Amino acid sequence: AGGRLLDGAVSECRVWSRALSKTEIVNGLCGVDPASKGLEAYWKMNEGEGNIIHDISGHGRNATAAGTVQWIPGVRCDQ
Repeated sequence: AGGRLLDGAVSECRVWSRALSKTEIVNGLCGVDPASKGLEAYWKMNEGEGNIIHDISGHGRNATAAGTVQWIPGVRCDQ
């Protein structure tokens, strides 16, 4: 927002239509079932090329980056 850039890497992103409990957040920190109740969009961000990030939730909400994506191999979630 406001022209600020992210100084880091994102391994995945999700949008939910419901509030998650603390337990659900902790247990899903590094991934969830794409068919989870209330999961509206789920981007694993592991395409490796191009500017389209595919939604694996089954809802077809693919994301298209407005600029050039710098794909970084091996970005993982570590708990």
